[in-house]
Amino acid sequence: MTDPILAGGTYEVLRSRLRSAANDLDDRLNTLNDQRNEVFGNVPTKLIDTCRVTTDHNCIPRDLVAIGGQFLLGYNVQFGLKTEITLPDVFAAYQFADHQFHRQPLTVIEDQRFAEDFAELYRFYKGTT
Repeated sequence: MTDPILAGGTYEVLRSRLRSAANDLDDRLNTLNDQRNEVFGNVPTKLIDTCRVTTDHNCIPRDLVAIGGQFLLGYNVQFGLKTEITLPDVFAAYQFADHQFHRQPLTVIEDQRFAEDFAELYRFYKGTT
């Protein structure tokens, strides 16, 4: 049977060593980060506001990307009996102004070849997301 004092002492020694190593690693990372900021610069990020992005369908958002001055939202929708899925069924474009997303036409992705490839993808592959 192990001695409780010895077990407690071993635990304290190990905890102290790990805490010391963690503090050393934290100091080294902060030094490295400061050096990186001096060389490459630093743009601080902060949350300005939160808002909702609304769509025509109940959906699961997949990605929101900035293209020029607009944002393009891609999402997954379960349509049930609908046989043909079109670009407006899974994409929405927005302009961000006055701390809100304002709906825009999908001109940013309106390309005939893209629309054809998109339609074929949904027609032939059941699990398209």
